[in-house]
Amino acid sequence: MRVVLLGTGFSIPTPSRVQTGILVDTNNNLYLLDCGSGVLSRIIQSGYSPKDITHIFFTHHHLDHNSDFLAILKANYLMGRNDMRVIGPTGTVKWIEMQLKSYPYLQGRFELDTKELQSMDVFNIGRDEIRVATTSHLEPSLAYRIDSKSSSVIFSGDTEPCEGIKKLIGDNVGVLIHECSSISKVSGHTNPKTLARFIKGLPVYKLILTHFSPEVESNMENIKDIVSTAFNGEIIFAEDLMKLEV
Repeated sequence: MRVVLLGTGFSIPTPSRVQTGILVDTNNNLYLLDCGSGVLSRIIQSGYSPKDITHIFFTHHHLDHNSDFLAILKANYLMGRNDMRVIGPTGTVKWIEMQLKSYPYLQGRFELDTKELQSMDVFNIGRDEIRVATTSHLEPSLAYRIDSKSSSVIFSGDTEPCEGIKKLIGDNVGVLIHECSSISKVSGHTNPKTLARFIKGLPVYKLILTHFSPEVESNMENIKDIVSTAFNGEIIFAEDLMKLEV
């Protein structure tokens, strides 16, 4: 399984980071998890094409996680593809309908198969198993676990440390991609101290931190010191277009 961290930034722009987006290539399917501003360009820069994406997963519907959605659909349409399978939390169907109503010239151009998920849903896409859990954010939000062959990855989306992610981790997970978007406590988000308390003792092989605000980006060494007091595995600070074999 290959993970490509397309966008690792926050709502506040920085020169080197666009907003949230992750590709997961299981060789069976190509999944896009969230698609904030700038992600469409990052897909091309990563060496993939938006036409190759088999499913788009939304963790939630804040702008920094979904604003490139219609841009991706339109790009695909212009390149000869008009279908997409979309997965997200409660409200995803209505959100898509509202987006398309805002652009009448796009209506009727796309064939969308949209599925809304509930906490602890489990299903298969070909040989891949997908599990979801509710997270602790400011609106309906999901974390996703993808298992393919002997590899596993979890993406937290935006959340405070929560029981849902612990349930997804279960007995073990190869890679946990978890947001760490603030230095101090902010409702619905994770900071280094709360992450350290959460991760202690959990069976996670590799921890990737992402969704960085400018204040986090300028304090990474301090953050690593805090988290490493509780986590003995490998800690990676995500960068845009970073590729990882899981």
